[in-house]
Amino acid sequence: MKENGALLQRISLADLASYLGITQVSLSRIRAMK
Repeated sequence: MKENGALLQRISLADLASYLGITQVSLSRIRAMK
């Protein structure tokens, strides 16, 4: 899991949201739930 965390820090939220097929707003809401 630590490796995945490092990967997530290297890519932008826009790229991650695009990869997941969701909007940046949705991704931000999901991240805020933690």
